[in-house]
Amino acid sequence: MSSSPAVSKQAASYATANSTDNAFGSTEAANQIWLVFFHELRKYKEDHGFLNVSLICGGTQLSAWVDEQRSNYQLMKEGKPSSMTDDRIRQLESIGFQWSNDDILLKEAKGGHIFEEKWNERFHELEAYK
Repeated sequence: MSSSPAVSKQAASYATANSTDNAFGSTEAANQIWLVFFHELRKYKEDHGFLNVSLICGGTQLSAWVDEQRSNYQLMKEGKPSSMTDDRIRQLESIGFQWSNDDILLKEAKGGHIFEEKWNERFHELEAYK
């Protein structure tokens, strides 16, 4: 899945804004870009029914952002400089964000067969392609 035009347009500024956010605290530009990605993540959940962007859509700008949120959360927990805030944590958790891939895999194993279904769906697409 490719990112929306809004995310693609903002992504070029993301690295600079995020590093500024990390180094100097919250900036308006970094907050705006963070919100763009957050809204894209929420839309991803609406479209797919889950938030496991990193495992399902590896390599996209959104999956890189998701990984960055997890990294910043871990840094915050360790008392190290991080752009993660309590407000961002609340926003992410309000849509069901999981802070580690292990949590996601355990939840999916207990709560459903989303990954198995997706794997089978993609496998059948591959068979049809042949």
